[in-house]
Amino acid sequence: FADQALTGRLQPFMMARCLDARLALAKLPVAASMSSGSVVVLLTDKMIERNNHLLQLRTSPGKLEAVSTLEQEEATMDMGTFTQLYFGAFSASELWETGRIKCSDMQKLQLLDELFTKCRTYNNEYF
Repeated sequence: FADQALTGRLQPFMMARCLDARLALAKLPVAASMSSGSVVVLLTDKMIERNNHLLQLRTSPGKLEAVSTLEQEEATMDMGTFTQLYFGAFSASELWETGRIKCSDMQKLQLLDELFTKCRTYNNEYF
């Protein structure tokens, strides 16, 4: 078209929000090569009160256990950040570098990197 304003455009986008962090963690596939460890994570959600959690994530090869705890948090993130991490859009280290994850222990951050691997996500929905 001579007038480019009349041409069609495809602008990929995706919006997501985790509505139940505990269920999402229960369904998270864990690699058989996953190292054993634990990290206490504070998840905050301003929109859904029951989605606020203080969880100890215990990992072992092929297994993740998320249990409520009263221990001091070692990593903190909001639900938007958790959703990005869960879907693999960004690694925990990348989110930490931008200030979206607060974590002072680099070993705990590495554990999150290993648990939530960054990957290429695809959303093929056309309307």
